Amino acid sequence: MDRTQLLSEAAAIVDQIRDHGIRTRNGTVFWRGEVGYGTELTPLREIKLGPHLGDGSTGIALFLAAFERVCGGGECRDLALRALEPLRQKLAELIADAERAKGLRIPLGGFIGLGSFIYGLAKVGELLGEPSLLREAHLATTLIDQERIDRDQETRVQKGCAGAVLALLALGEKVSVPNQDGRTPLEIAHACARHLLKARIAFEGRPLAWSLSPGKPPLAGFSYGAAGVSYALLRLHEVVGERELWDAAQEGLSFVRSLYCPEQGSWSDVRALFQSRYSLRRGTWHDWWASGTPNDLIEVQSSVSSQDKFPESWCHGAVGIVLGRIGALHIDDTPDVQEEIERTLKRIQFYAFGEKELDGSDGLCYGHMGMIEMLLSAYQRMGDARSLEAAFALMERVGQRQRSRGKYDFSVTHGVEIFSPSLFQGVAGVGYTMLRLAAPESLPCLLLLD
Repeated sequence: MDRTQLLSEAAAIVDQIRDHGIRTRNGTVFWRGEVGYGTELTPLREIKLGPHLGDGSTGIALFLAAFERVCGGGECRDLALRALEPLRQKLAELIADAERAKGLRIPLGGFIGLGSFIYGLAKVGELLGEPSLLREAHLATTLIDQERIDRDQETRVQKGCAGAVLALLALGEKVSVPNQDGRTPLEIAHACARHLLKARIAFEGRPLAWSLSPGKPPLAGFSYGAAGVSYALLRLHEVVGERELWDAAQEGLSFVRSLYCPEQGSWSDVRALFQSRYSLRRGTWHDWWASGTPNDLIEVQSSVSSQDKFPESWCHGAVGIVLGRIGALHIDDTPDVQEEIERTLKRIQFYAFGEKELDGSDGLCYGHMGMIEMLLSAYQRMGDARSLEAAFALMERVGQRQRSRGKYDFSVTHGVEIFSPSLFQGVAGVGYTMLRLAAPESLPCLLLLD
């Protein structure tokens, strides 16, 4: 695909999203999409999407704002603002009623939670030239108080303090003054980081890392694991120069490296390790990783496929680990880091150019768009022209498959006829990645919360 084709495809996705939008009487708009794993305990359902960046209206609005920034026209600007209006109203109510806000268990994460709202409002405000959105993002930082930080038990980039750190750093680049409680975005990010330092646990004698959630082991990947938390700490260390942040990040990355398999050139997944040692009293492993407890486990020995042991995805696998390493190369550049990056880039480049039929999802979170973002970032940050060629080649192959099937493939909706408009596992993520390829200097890398 060339730039014209990329923009044409992104425009077609805008049309789909607009056509599936449901207008309310007060002029706002929302979308319906998928939730669940398609299991007995967590069946796949179509519901009204929530407000979050990764799986809801804020992410869709961000794609629409990105299209407006790159292509203009005005229609996407209006639709993006209509999509954000319910969130803006709710945040204003909570900011005005601090006691009510304290009672709500809102996550802190960069993709699900307050961090995602702050990042989404700030970035849409930048893209659309709407300073009111930046002001509202800054006001929303008052909701991240110490009590809420201390309650965070998930810590990860997706849903916890590590994601809040990255969102606050992104906001702080544009608005660095104190909020109405007297704290700057950087100071709040630092408070989140101090919580991360206290939350580390030991697992099987490996370096300290962060539990997925209470009763769960630490994972390696970017969205759910130590690679992402370490990246957040490195980014904050870059700004404040605190040695303790550097040391914790390096220990977290040592945990990730302890799972590296030279023969595979990739990182083993702790989930596969667990699944080889235990069976479940009820439900599936999807259900257990989402909400199960240690009481659901029965010790047993079983086999797990090599594909499950060494995932490639951004959220859990090599693509996310290496994207985080690329994003932090200007902070942490050692021969070991370079070698890990190069081996993964070569493998994904081979896949992009290969004749083998595409396998799996097209999404940002689990699939091909995450791979394309890693390749594009390698070009932008390392000057790797081969990675840029591979990014275009892989996007072309994704487009060919979409034209033959009539739709993009997403893991959550695979085999069912549910339109998925969201950013991480839907067409908004495909469209945003197309815009990134067409105009990389105009848009941030969402997967790093730049």
